[in-house]
Amino acid sequence: MRKIIFLFFLPAALFAQDLIQRGFADVTANWDNAPDGSAYVAIGQFDHFLMSNLSDNVTFLAETVFEYDDGWLIDVERLWLRYEFTDYFKFSIGKFHTGLGYWNRTYHHGALLHTSIDRPFMLFFEDEGGILPIHTTGVLFQGDNIGALRLAYEVMVGNGIGSTPTGENDKDKAVSLYLHARPVDALDVGVSYYKDHIAAGVTKADEMTVLPNGISQTLYGASVNYNDDTFEFLSEFIHASNKDDVTGTEGVTNAFYAIISYGMANDFRPYYKWDFVDFDDKEPFYIGVDTQINTLGVRYEVNYLTAVKAEVRFNDFNGSKTTDIVTQVAFGF
Repeated sequence: MRKIIFLFFLPAALFAQDLIQRGFADVTANWDNAPDGSAYVAIGQFDHFLMSNLSDNVTFLAETVFEYDDGWLIDVERLWLRYEFTDYFKFSIGKFHTGLGYWNRTYHHGALLHTSIDRPFMLFFEDEGGILPIHTTGVLFQGDNIGALRLAYEVMVGNGIGSTPTGENDKDKAVSLYLHARPVDALDVGVSYYKDHIAAGVTKADEMTVLPNGISQTLYGASVNYNDDTFEFLSEFIHASNKDDVTGTEGVTNAFYAIISYGMANDFRPYYKWDFVDFDDKEPFYIGVDTQINTLGVRYEVNYLTAVKAEVRFNDFNGSKTTDIVTQVAFGF
């Protein structure tokens, strides 16, 4: 898996001032045994990635996704310009993936890059009903390779939940902090913090329910990633607190996932993934049901730009249990 990520970013260092283009896409087939379930084939996100070193210190990156949601849509998922003063201090402005932990700042939109078919349940994108602020438009201060532990930090200040990439919906800004370390090559451990005020009138994740009052949101996170090319263990936890400005009602929601995989000599990688989200009954912002998903899967690398994945998922949505059988072909070019 690390060789694919390395390939993804390698050209920018080799061909300074050249425009580097990459693409990712996937096709997924799904069957489930729910009472209203069905079998279908779905085209996933078509991801167009651009990157260019404009000078020794300035880098530009853009990531645009074409996807279907009641019609074909174009989403600019990332668009930023960065000036690198030193390894310890870099300044960027634009639209980013929020520093909520390891996954969201590493794998982005190409399904080829990660082991499992889908992102973890708690990290679904906002337009897929996800509960977390996956994207932030604003400014980013970051640095890495600090000291013997190879510490890295990311501080983001930007438009909050319910705003758009072109404007803010209230005077409060969202602030996030992601601090992580890589004491050895295969291990990355980190903690994260996110704070925002969600304005009254913002639509919840169901895209229908409107908030009658403002919400103060605080997220605390922790992540552990170990990957030595053969053995992979990746786990993250988010503790979310949402408090209604008027009633004082506070809901505490906890979310967690873990992935374990083992790379075999014949390019097969069996894996297990566990997703867990526990919504507070008093939750004033999130809309969802308590969720547990146990996934058994296998990934086969046809080559370094093509992977075939197959999964069996055992779902428990607040006591309602279903089983999914899912296959995917993910590729890059």
